[in-house]
Parts: sequence; C-alpha cells; structure tokens
Amino acid sequence: MLEPIAIAALGKVITPILIPLATKAGQFLFEQTKPLTERLQDDRQCQGALLEYLKTKEIRDKELTSLSLTQQVIRILKGHTHELRSVAFSPDGRRLVSGSLDKTVKIWDVETGQAMATLREADSMILAVAFSSDGEMIAGGGRRKTIVLWNAKNGRVIRHLSGHDDYVRSLSFSPDGTRLASGSWDKTVKLWNVSTGEEIATLKGHADAVVSVNFSPDGQILASGGKDSQVRIWNVATSEAHLTFNECTDTVAAVAFSADGLTLAVGCHDGKIQFWR
Repeated sequence: MLEPIAIAALGKVITPILIPLATKAGQFLFEQTKPLTERLQDDRQCQGALLEYLKTKEIRDKELTSLSLTQQVIRILKGHTHELRSVAFSPDGRRLVSGSLDKTVKIWDVETGQAMATLREADSMILAVAFSSDGEMIAGGGRRKTIVLWNAKNGRVIRHLSGHDDYVRSLSFSPDGTRLASGSWDKTVKLWNVSTGEEIATLKGHADAVVSVNFSPDGQILASGGKDSQVRIWNVATSEAHLTFNECTDTVAAVAFSADGLTLAVGCHDGKIQFWR
C-alpha cells in the first residue's frame, strides 16, 4: 500500500493535493526553476524531508506538472481562498491540517477529502501548522507573532503562546508532546511547555529568520534552518547549539530527521536536498 504525502500548491486559489509516495524514492525528480538532481535513496529517510521541502517552495498551479511521483493524484482538497503555507498529517494519517494566508486553519478528512473544521481564532495569515504526537492538539502560527494551540477534536482554543517579536514561520512538537518548538522571523527558536504555555527557553544564534525546526525522534535534539543558510543542531536539555554547518548557498527551507534519528535531511532554496549523519 502506497502511503500518501501532502504538498502545498501555491496559487491564487489554493488546494492541498494528496499524492501517493513512490516505493522507490529515487524514481522521482522535482524540477522548478532548475532541476533537483539529488537522488533520494530511502523512502522512510526522505519522506518527511521531501514533504517539508516541497511545501516551502512556491509551487504554483501551472508548475504542478513538473512534480513527478507516481503521476497519480489521489484527491484535491478545496476550500482555502489564498496561498497555502503549511500542511501536516495527524499521527494516524487520517487527518490533514493546513494553514493559509486566508487566515484559516483547516482540518481535513483524508479519506473523504472533506473539511472537518475551519479554525479562525488566529486572525492572522497562517505560516506554520503542526499536529501533536498523540493527535490531540494542533498548533498554528503566523504573522500575528502569537502561536495558537487548538483541541484537534472540537476545534476549541486551548491557549495562546506569546513571546516572539516577529512572524512565526515553523512549528514542531516534541515526540512526547510535552514541548513545542517555534522558529521565527525574529531570528530565534523558542521552546514552550505545552501544558502550561510557559516559555522554556529562547535559542539564539541564527543571523536571519528561522524558517524550519524539527525534533529528533527521541526529542533530545532539535534542528533549525534559516535564511542565513545555516543549520544549527541544539541540545534540548541545555538549550545550547553543539553543531552548526553551512553548506547551502541560500535559505535552509526545511530540516527533517530520519525515523532512527541518525540522518538529517536538509532542503535548500538553491535546489538541493542534503543528507547529514
């Protein structure tokens, strides 16, 4: 059974598109302004990285033909009225959450393609969404600078997290669901206590906006990527960066750990996906 992934197609009227992932990731190639010639070697290793990379690229309707996976669209989810900036599956894969510049967050039933709920509390263009590891909570952030936590079942607001000085661009829940990481245009990464809403730490070091954050599977390490072309690896317990590298020539659009936590995939705006161990 092919597992579906979701990519955000950006255009005047935006729809999430579900596409089955090819069994051999090396068979597909993404081309936009220039070819991406990196061959992806392992499905499980690269699936999350590919999704994160594709959803951050500005893929417009007319360019969708340059995306080749299995050449089969499962379903098109219609409802947003402006550009889509972030999508995330629930842990069980039955729901999809999407965040848009139309100031809404939508929860979709993957099987039927129907919108289950539309969340509007944020009152801001949404740039990032994330599902908690237990599927009970959704986080959304954007140009309002405040992160909103919603109950994923009833759509009610749980709490607001305030502290960033600029747009919230990326969100990631820790695997145990106790912490939330947020990357912002204010050049910082913040760690939050999900239960209390308290800010645990502010991670500083990036010289420009932080556009991607991702926890390792054990929750002990956090990776962040920014417009400064840097990837920083943080020790969550100490809030210190113990590794920094810069091999991208442009913005680091996405970072994602493999399931075993041993490999980090990095998607760059220069059209490359890199793997680090």
